[in-house]
Order: sequence, then structure tokens, then C-alpha cells
Amino acid sequence: MENYKFKKLKGKRKLIDSLEEGAYSFKPKNNKNSKIKVSNISLYNEELIHNVMLERFDISFKSLFKLVSDICDDDGSNTSTGDIKHALDQCEFLKSKLRDEYKKKIEMEKYYEMWNKISLLEKQLASKLINQRIQNEVYRSQMMQYFNNYNEEAEEKGRGR
Repeated sequence: MENYKFKKLKGKRKLIDSLEEGAYSFKPKNNKNSKIKVSNISLYNEELIHNVMLERFDISFKSLFKLVSDICDDDGSNTSTGDIKHALDQCEFLKSKLRDEYKKKIEMEKYYEMWNKISLLEKQLASKLINQRIQNEVYRSQMMQYFNNYNEEAEEKGRGR
């Protein structure tokens, strides 16, 4: 167990030691009813940093997975191209976060496992986007054919005088 020194200033406690190079800092969510408000947490223990980062990734990945599964399970009537692009942007955001923040602090095996999970979701979304574009193009061509047939029938009938 490691000990840290805190300094109490005007009712607030502050860490005396400055951040070390291997430290990981994050801002936790505070409960509204909590009496203690924490603005920043700095971790120095490598094992604890690893566990916290894995947990934070799992939370982000679960929310992304729910978003992707909602899009992919839909039959296409309620899903727009914008929803799919938003989910792809979220995948890219999580990948950049993984590459920029997590890669330095976690094992490479876990890093590649996480990367592959996100890549799999991206592939699912890309195939859904392609299928939706194909369906839109088929619908558009059917509507154009219907419109052309309607115009030809109207021209054959004439003005009706």
C-alpha cells in the first residue's frame, strides 16, 4: 500500500507531491447527494492504472456495442445513413482514444484485442451502410421508372380534348 500526503487548504485537500511521469489522472463522476466532491484522481500504481483503464474501456465499448447492435438489428426502416455515420464516428473516436491514451498504459495483447473488437464493429457498420445505400439506389431507380412510365402514359393520352 502506498501513502500520499495531502495538504488542507480552505476546506479542500490537495496532493502535495506533483504528478509523476507514470501517473494517470482522470475526473470521476460525482454523485449529487455525496458530501465529498472529487475533482481529480491521480493513480501511480501500474496495476491499478491498468485495471481502471480496462474498466473505462469496457464501459465505453459496451455503450458503443449497444449503439451498433441497435442499428444492425433494425430492418432498415428506422435507421438513417446519419445514424450509421454517427456510430462510425464513435468507433473512430474510441479507436483514437485507445491509440492515444490506453496504448501507453496497457499490455500490447490487450491493446490489440480491444482494437480488433472495435474494428469488428466498424466492419458491421460499413456493411450495413453499403446495404442501405444499395436499397436506396434500388428504391430510387424504381421510383424513376414509375415516374417515366407515368409520363409516357400521360403523353399517350394527350390532353383529353
